[in-house]
Amino acid sequence: MEEIVTTAVETVAETAAETASGFEVLFEPMNFVSNLYYMGTGMLGIFIVIGIIIGATVVMNKLTSRKKN
Repeated sequence: MEEIVTTAVETVAETAAETASGFEVLFEPMNFVSNLYYMGTGMLGIFIVIGIIIGATVVMNKLTSRKKN
C-alpha cells in the first residue's frame, strides 16, 4: 500500500515539475493591491445594475397591479 502512495506522490511531483518548467510563477502582492481599484469599480457596476433591475421590477409591479376594492 505504501508503494502505491509513494508512486502516486512521485508521479504528481514529476507532473508538477514538468508543468512549472515551461513558465515562471511570480507572486507580487502589489499587483493585487493595484488591481483593487478595478475590482471595486466592477463591484460598484454590479450593484448599480442590480439596483436598476430592482427599481424596474418595483415600478412595473406598481403600474400593473390590480386595485383592491
